[in-house]
Amino acid sequence: MTHPKTRNGLVLQLRDRAMVLMASTSAYRGDSLHQLGWSKLFYKELLNKEIKNDVTISGLFMLSYNLKHNQLGGLDEHGVIQHHCVELCPIRAIAMHFFALFHVQKISETNFEPDFSNNAKKDGHGLYGRCAWHDYKVFFASAIDKKMSYDDHCDCVKEMYGASDILISKVTHAGRNYAAQKAH
Repeated sequence: MTHPKTRNGLVLQLRDRAMVLMASTSAYRGDSLHQLGWSKLFYKELLNKEIKNDVTISGLFMLSYNLKHNQLGGLDEHGVIQHHCVELCPIRAIAMHFFALFHVQKISETNFEPDFSNNAKKDGHGLYGRCAWHDYKVFFASAIDKKMSYDDHCDCVKEMYGASDILISKVTHAGRNYAAQKAH
């Protein structure tokens, strides 16, 4: 990565780094990743019986429903595990991305309290209420509640690879093992 010249440049580089690491370490396709919402992320400790019965591995999971890689409409879980190398860890990349949003870019305070008003009930939000953050996107371009466009996602990923003098044409597959094996 090049050195950012502005506060916003730093935030964008951390966002793009998190996008690349999430796409290259999970089965979640890059062209689906640009529309990932906050409410679709969850953290879970996984038991690793291969090592020992009481050893756990940290995992960050993403829910997907009816995306390009899942067009039958079932709910899928895709996950990434914590990498021991900080620079390559997708979980830490997401954490740094959120840190940058809240503490560097200082996005407005997020209200996590549900809205149980009659308007929320009329809109079909029932038992759990309406929460504005359910619409927030992990990787957004202009507004936090608007998904990044496919073209913006492609441009960001190409720029990240280009900064390392790596030319890619298939952004969705750029982080996969196959891409590295077939690179010219």
